[in-house]
Amino acid sequence: LVGTLALPLRPRSCPALLFDCTHDNQTPFEKRHPRDALPNAALVAASGASIGSVRGYDELLPFNPSVVFERRLYAEVPKAPALSLRWPGLAASAAAPPLKTEAEAESARAEVVWPHEALESVFVHGSWDGWREPVVLQLQADGRWTASLDVPPYALPAQYKFVIDGQWICDASQPTACDRCGNVNNVLRATGAMGVASGEGHAVAPLPPGLPGIFAAKQVLNVLHSKLACEGFVEIGAQQLAADVVAVQRRSPNTCQRTWFVVRSAFARDLHEDLGDTAALEFPGEIADVHLAATLYAANEARRSDSQDALHGLQSELRAYGSLGDLAEVSRDGSRSILRLRHFPPGSVLVFSTAPGDEARCQAELDDVLAGPCLQEALRDLPISELSYLLFSCDAEELDRSEGARGAYDVEGHGPLVYCGLLGPCAVLDAARRGGLGLAE
Repeated sequence: LVGTLALPLRPRSCPALLFDCTHDNQTPFEKRHPRDALPNAALVAASGASIGSVRGYDELLPFNPSVVFERRLYAEVPKAPALSLRWPGLAASAAAPPLKTEAEAESARAEVVWPHEALESVFVHGSWDGWREPVVLQLQADGRWTASLDVPPYALPAQYKFVIDGQWICDASQPTACDRCGNVNNVLRATGAMGVASGEGHAVAPLPPGLPGIFAAKQVLNVLHSKLACEGFVEIGAQQLAADVVAVQRRSPNTCQRTWFVVRSAFARDLHEDLGDTAALEFPGEIADVHLAATLYAANEARRSDSQDALHGLQSELRAYGSLGDLAEVSRDGSRSILRLRHFPPGSVLVFSTAPGDEARCQAELDDVLAGPCLQEALRDLPISELSYLLFSCDAEELDRSEGARGAYDVEGHGPLVYCGLLGPCAVLDAARRGGLGLAE
């Protein structure tokens, strides 16, 4: 309606509820192999939907008891300590060594030094926060002005400038670089990292002891699933690394952080422990935290207890590994990491988070440009005609200006854009957000 203040309703997919098993399904023992209970639960936890389970799945009950005729109760399970929702560095046990705070786990230490004289004050502005807040330097006994600051690893190397007694100055005696606007700034690099590590020896927090089946691992997976949803990890993708190895990633478009769920299923009754050299995962950035590294062992011919008093699961062992090197090797190739699975038996799960690499740095640089004064200064004195050219310009106008050399972009599956300017792709993106192009939001 013309003049209405109503907003159009955007179509959305019906929310899904994904189960690893229900009371109507066959259990992993009946359908595949009991060791598949752990990787199956990890894949469900990696999903972006609401998740559920059925009692008896975590303790590896080999059958689904009848909701009508079964009179026995489940065997009592020891109470496990509650997990903290700290991120990254998911604590898997209250007895685990204390983790660094969130600020420490996501930051790198860097030092800024002004080795020259100053009359009153010295502080710096930098790209690590969009040039917003000043960092004050303190005068030392040797005459230098210094400051230590913690910045996100993906924001390094960063650019900054000194403000000496109110004057913006670049110190030519220290490393410099030019930004996209041609300004010469000093370059900040980390002097020591905190809470960020990669490689085979990355430690894993121990799982709570004394819990049957996959209770301990399931506790970590459930907390991590909730945390990913709360932190905006709305993008999901999957790769098949080998015939029975799958890697699922959850990505946050705001921070460019990723969390990977790598699993090896146990579909067949006759399992083959050898993985071969085909399972390798390449990803940007480096590993920051390993949340879970474990293998479930349970015999396929195991039978339930004949207890008449309680329901018991299969005899099993949940083997938790102390470091990433027990399962895989990690190498670096420029800004990317390569994870090669070496000892990854059927029924294994590896869950880890990565620190953003170049993509996050590029996103931060773009945010700096958009938030900085360069773009505003470039557009400040543009006449209306030039702004119209940047925003609009139909196909005929662009063909006329270029003497037929160029026109509107033709998007495959959509057709030519209405405008050649910025409003052309904006309209398509808006249609995609409304679901009109069959794209996920």
